Amino acid sequence: MIRVIVLSITGLLLLTPMTLPQEVTITDFPLGVGSRVDHSFFKPYDKQLRTLADTMKSDFHAIAVITGSADGVTYRSSHDAKNPGLALGRAHALRNYMVAELGVDSLHIAIQSEDARQVGGQYRSVSVRLLRHWFGPAKTAEPVPVPLPDLARTEAVPSQVEPTAPVLIRQVGLQFGVGVTSSPFGGIPFGAAALTWRRIIFIEASLGYTFWDNDYRLQRTTLNTRRRISGARLIVYPFESLPVGVVGGWSRIEEISQSYYQYVRLSEGLELGLRATPFPFASVTAAYNPSMHRTAGESHAQTKNGQFQISCMLHLTFGGER
Repeated sequence: MIRVIVLSITGLLLLTPMTLPQEVTITDFPLGVGSRVDHSFFKPYDKQLRTLADTMKSDFHAIAVITGSADGVTYRSSHDAKNPGLALGRAHALRNYMVAELGVDSLHIAIQSEDARQVGGQYRSVSVRLLRHWFGPAKTAEPVPVPLPDLARTEAVPSQVEPTAPVLIRQVGLQFGVGVTSSPFGGIPFGAAALTWRRIIFIEASLGYTFWDNDYRLQRTTLNTRRRISGARLIVYPFESLPVGVVGGWSRIEEISQSYYQYVRLSEGLELGLRATPFPFASVTAAYNPSMHRTAGESHAQTKNGQFQISCMLHLTFGGER
């Protein structure tokens, strides 16, 4: 009786499809990067992925399930890592690599996404798990169709592999802005342009000019003057979650006589301060300016006690992804 039971169980096991899992997990995706990660990112895992791909090519019953994951980091602006789209983009990136570099049939790949509340590189990941029938029929010219697993969040995969730009190029951007700033001689409108890297480091140049006349009394003569400001500065946002950056630079402010086209007052010196960006399109800068002042007729500048300058700017930023 026992022998009959053992033989029956053995026969059922032989007739039942079984799966042999193979899995590769890739971690430490760059912050805020999904499907546009460069293919070189997967090269350290190439040997493991090729082994998995070879198994898929030799067995029409093999199915690769790719799962992209995003951690719980909330970005300073324009990003949200809890969005499943970021995790799904990472799954698309690995799918594209397997199709383009390893020659895997895209019809045998399913992708899905998952979110994690924890923060860390191990949660910014993508994994591929291979499911196949251990005792399925051998590979033939007419493959036997196998239904895909029932995945609650499986997404359609693109039919073409999109070309991607190098990561360094995508992290460089431009910013243009207009605003108004205070000065020792009054308010001045200005324009600014900056080169940015990952929207963390900004190298900015600015130029401003007043288009209205002011009065300056020189002995017994009243001169019509206009104000001009020029400068350059470096802004660094040290913390991704805090929209406040450190500012350092140099500015030159002149009050120019319209009769002589020369300055009658000049302020020039270092700027040190902070820049707050409460909105992606607006910033406020407060800087201490221990400037050197001089007026017309003086051959040397006179050191003053310094001053605080406040400027407000509206801007647009292009590129420079984190």
